[in-house]
Formats: sequence, C-alpha cells, structure tokens
Amino acid sequence: MAWIAGVDGCKGGWIAVYAFHEGGVLKDLECHVEKDFENVMSCPAPLAVVAVDMPIGLCDSKVGRACDKEGRKALKGRRSSIFPVPAAGVSDLYREMTYESASRLNEDLTDKRLTKQSWNLVPKIAEVRGYLMGNPASREIVHEVHPEVSFAAMNHHEHGGNDPPFSPMRFYKTTAGGGIERRTLLREMFAEPFEELEVRMPELVGKRAGLDDFYDALACLWTAQRVHRFNEGILGEKCRSLPEGGGPCDVTGLPMQIVY
Repeated sequence: MAWIAGVDGCKGGWIAVYAFHEGGVLKDLECHVEKDFENVMSCPAPLAVVAVDMPIGLCDSKVGRACDKEGRKALKGRRSSIFPVPAAGVSDLYREMTYESASRLNEDLTDKRLTKQSWNLVPKIAEVRGYLMGNPASREIVHEVHPEVSFAAMNHHEHGGNDPPFSPMRFYKTTAGGGIERRTLLREMFAEPFEELEVRMPELVGKRAGLDDFYDALACLWTAQRVHRFNEGILGEKCRSLPEGGGPCDVTGLPMQIVY
C-alpha cells in the first residue's frame, strides 16, 4: 500500500495527480496544483514513486544526453517535444544570468545555443535538482518521465505488439484530435476514476493548469504505477528506460534517463 504521483510543470507551478496503490490497483485519485516541488513531495505522504516531466540529470558535454536521442528516435520525429536540455552549468548559475549570457555559456559547454523554451524551464529544472540534492533519499523515489514517451508506450501496450515498444500519438497534444486520442488512452488505463477526476479538474485547478497539463500528469502517473508494480515484484510487470537498462549519472549522481 502506497501513494504514487505523476507530476507536470504548469502555469501555477506543478500539477500532481496522486493515487493510492493497493494490491496492484489504483485508488483514490487526487489532483493538486502546488507552487513548489517540495510541496508536491509532502502531500500526500509518504510517497513511494514520483514520476515527473522534467529533466533531472544534466551534463556539460557536447555529446548530449543519450536518453533524449533515444526518446526522439522512439517517437519517430512525431510529437517529440524532447528539446535540448540546458547544460548543468546553466542550471546551477541561472539566477545570476540573462538569457543571452546563459545561451552563450550553453554554447560553450555543449556547442548548442539555449532555446527560449529551454530557458523558461530552467527554474523548474533547478528546483527539482535542488530538491533531490538536498534530500538524497528522494533519489530512489523521483524518476524523470516524458509524457509523449509514456503515451507512446501506453498506446503500444494497449493496441500494439512486440518491440520496439512505442506507438506514438498521431496528433499534437493541444489539438482537438490530440486531446481525444490521449483522453481515450487514459480512459482505457484508469477507467471511472479518471472520468470522475476529469469532471472535477476545473474546480480543483482553475486557471493554474491546462487540460493538456492534466493529461500529461496522468501519463506520468501511468509510468509511476509501472515503476511501483515492478518494485513490488508484481508478476509480468515491466518498467523500462531510455537508454535501455538505464542511463549514466551526471557529476552530482543524478541519472540521465527517461523512465516509461
């Protein structure tokens, strides 16, 4: 018996969908928007698995993260949104930098300029990394997830066959078609608890998060469930990662891998 969570960054901070996991079954789905990642980790408690849509392990290498390359390959260039993550040096020093100076440093370290999308996410990346470095025990609990990788794995799990284990989404997530196909998958995975939570979602989060953020957090929750079931030794349950078998750690000991 344990609480697990799927977490995504949003306008209001972090949207987290929690579920109580008992006997291989998810119960009591809850949705919160928390301003700080520390709050995400403290409500409800204790948490056994947290799957978060945010880069965790970073590097200053011109080679880049293997997990990002594998993720783009898995998504076959469609609906990827796996952007080049900022260098570790940028994340560590961003409070003292402008976008232009951060972009120059990123180019010095990785041969790539920093995109505005990446720069806008740096505070949240630094927040998660700071929490993990300040709370070493949480490193066994918090896992980096990419919702589109999870959706592709979920879609393959439900409708596909053998490896490679990915069937990417057909439509971009903010389109009508994208919303429908993701909602259909989530309904198949979570059934009535999902429908009940979806109805309540506007009153729970207001304008602090969008419907696409809610769906992404649920995709992360699907992965969190796989991790927890695998950890509990439930027969037949698989939990995998990109790169296959797990990626290397960065200089702080944080893993550079995407779990699904």
